[in-house]
Amino acid sequence: MSTTHRALETLDRAGISLTLVDVGASLEPFPPFQPLLGHATYVGFDPDARELHTETNASGRRVIVDKAVVAEAGRDTARFFLTRNPTASSTLPPLGDEVAPYLHAYRYDVVDEVEVPATTLAQALASASLARADWIKLDTQGTDLRLLEGLDEALLTSLMAVDAEPGFDQHYETEDTFGDLHRWMVERGFWMSDIELTRAVRLRRETFDDVLGARSKLGRMRYEFTLKTSPTAAGPRYLRTLGWLDKVGASRDDYLRLWACAFFSGNHPYALDVVVECRARHGDDPDVAALVDLTVRRNRADARRGAWRLVEKVNVRNLKRFVTKPY
Repeated sequence: MSTTHRALETLDRAGISLTLVDVGASLEPFPPFQPLLGHATYVGFDPDARELHTETNASGRRVIVDKAVVAEAGRDTARFFLTRNPTASSTLPPLGDEVAPYLHAYRYDVVDEVEVPATTLAQALASASLARADWIKLDTQGTDLRLLEGLDEALLTSLMAVDAEPGFDQHYETEDTFGDLHRWMVERGFWMSDIELTRAVRLRRETFDDVLGARSKLGRMRYEFTLKTSPTAAGPRYLRTLGWLDKVGASRDDYLRLWACAFFSGNHPYALDVVVECRARHGDDPDVAALVDLTVRRNRADARRGAWRLVEKVNVRNLKRFVTKPY
């Protein structure tokens, strides 16, 4: 039996089931959610039905909401800007002048504007009889922070993990950017456990057409995916800190929900810290003991698989540091 299956079985036995919220659920559920789908409640939001993926063989509960998510309670509709690339669609209009310097600016071309039903996260979860959200993925093209700010205290307190995709600069009107989101998350007891960068070629389309212009769509795409790129947005992941759990007097189940978010997001070292702290504060019951053992095994396996990275560290400078510094 794989480590993933053992982890899921132990969580089931311990009575832990996560609520996964996927805002901007184009194409398919968020990849880190997929191993959990048969053991969790999945709530997916996306009003752009051109790309909404609704098929699943998982046995867990699944709720699909074809509404735009807004921060303001009582707002029943929202104007949705459908862009040439569906993953760039948003409730905020793209800023043409801001995206124009990039070769992929055509993806932001607005092809239609529609009035769509709208809801808040709290309203949607309440209508599905869900009282908490353990792990939220936000890909709203500009409104990630305001949606988090709109959560009531109970929902915010239940939250153990957040994935977002804020831009570094505003590519949409009034867009929430990375700096503001990061400060807000840290102030509320989260730490950034991982980050991915969205990158694009900074080359104006008119320059490309005049000087490098490809004669086919395939030729243009070759340039778009092979030329030097620059970061345009971040994909940070935030997890609750152990200090925050201690401050709020978190229960055993809270620790195990955080463990699940850390473990299935691939942060096995932090998952080990979480479950060991859970054992220290709430006792070594059989399920906690099993998760400690499983997480130790997973970290040791990761260390073996990652041993090749040691080769990168073998050089004269590091060998001297090894001898002279008190590690």
